[in-house]
Amino acid sequence: MKHIFQKARSHKLLNNKYLNFTLKAIIVIGVVYSLYSRISKEENLDNMLDHILTFLNFPNLFYLIFALVLVPVMWWSESYRWLILVKKIVHPRSATLRQSFKAMISGHALGMFIPYRIGKIGGRLLVYESKKKVELVVVNYFDGESIKLLFDIYGLGGSAYVLYAFLDFSLVWVVILTVLVAILLLFRIYLFYNIGILLRWIKRFNIKASWLQRAEVLKRYSRAELRLIMQTTGFRVLLNFLQYYLLMCFFHIDVPFFEALLLISAIYFLIGNLPLPAIAGLFARIHVALFIWSQYTDNVISISSIPLILWIFNSLLPALVGAYVLVNTNLAKNINYDNQHI
Repeated sequence: MKHIFQKARSHKLLNNKYLNFTLKAIIVIGVVYSLYSRISKEENLDNMLDHILTFLNFPNLFYLIFALVLVPVMWWSESYRWLILVKKIVHPRSATLRQSFKAMISGHALGMFIPYRIGKIGGRLLVYESKKKVELVVVNYFDGESIKLLFDIYGLGGSAYVLYAFLDFSLVWVVILTVLVAILLLFRIYLFYNIGILLRWIKRFNIKASWLQRAEVLKRYSRAELRLIMQTTGFRVLLNFLQYYLLMCFFHIDVPFFEALLLISAIYFLIGNLPLPAIAGLFARIHVALFIWSQYTDNVISISSIPLILWIFNSLLPALVGAYVLVNTNLAKNINYDNQHI
């Protein structure tokens, strides 16, 4: 009997080894292929890189360094927001800022080649030894909705300005559209802080009771915790805007500070609300940026280089770190945790 158990254990370890290798190979190949695919589609990449190099001198270089220094601060903000959510679900030993950082950064790795937040959610699940994978998926509602809400709230005024100043919309239509979007935002904010209402409405549909029961985890969070999530997200979004403005200074694109922040918020608002696949994100940001900043300068290559640097700082860099974290994680053990602890 002991021999049988030892044989079964050896077979299981071998299967886990193969599963680990397969998953890690998929992640590495996915990240590398996504990187190659996005870079190969950018026809002016060599020109943009050469253009960036011409600005690498002091004191101009200060702006680029400052923008890069903001990256780990953003990582901390994202990790802390995720920690607030997972500490009510996972084991206390996993409810640490370090583990939340691993989850956040791993989500960036999978998000490079798996679109529409599916990759980000999947990457976060892979670093936890927990039976409550469904609950971890569910609480991503607060994470994703807080980000979307803050970008939309900040970007509403900037978008109204773009409609009026750049697209020649009449003031009446700008006011009407702004009021309608503001009402929708207020409704979303109300649901964010009163999630029970949304869950009761969902129960009217023919949804499995077990799924609805898992969704009840959203009721565990107090309004104080939800406010902290929104405050942390708001801080993170403002860092995005500041980072963009610093790169404008790096390329000598002279726009008054508050006007620049207003228009930067509009760029994020427009990109966030366009129905684009993930792979088109970088190129969409470039085209929207060209439309906005061409009102102030004809330096097309500088305008196009800003989204490229932001993509390197905020997408490529965390994806590479996340891939390293996942490659050094026992993925098979975390995936099979449910089966091991039934």
